[in-house]
Amino acid sequence: PADLVLSGMWLGYRDLHPKYVPLPDLVSLSWDNALPNNHPPYRQWLVLRLVQPINTALILFCVASVFALMLDRRGLIVAAVSSLTAGYLLYLLGRISSVLVESAGINPALSGAVLPALLTILLMLISGTLTTKDHAEV
Repeated sequence: PADLVLSGMWLGYRDLHPKYVPLPDLVSLSWDNALPNNHPPYRQWLVLRLVQPINTALILFCVASVFALMLDRRGLIVAAVSSLTAGYLLYLLGRISSVLVESAGINPALSGAVLPALLTILLMLISGTLTTKDHAEV
């Protein structure tokens, strides 16, 4: 049909997985209306790219908090093993979140916000536990 419009940028990236598309082009592709019906999940990968640094920082703070909590209560060896275990489990949760963002039928921004929200709550709980013990000792 003569009225068929396809994105020139999409034609350039049609054989490339969205995780390899440069970020500025990924932003453009995720809001492009001239894409075919079976286009790759550009919006989902944009959300993943924007959320991954936040998740990494939150995981780092959670692992450090678990280490501080366990060091204070159980000693160095238990703290090291506990923080490594927590780091691995949080990394696994991050990978599961990535699969959820890419394959779930819900809004990518909503599914991408689940893990940062959970990590923030966990960090607040651990920090609350640490500060409650500090106030009890005074």
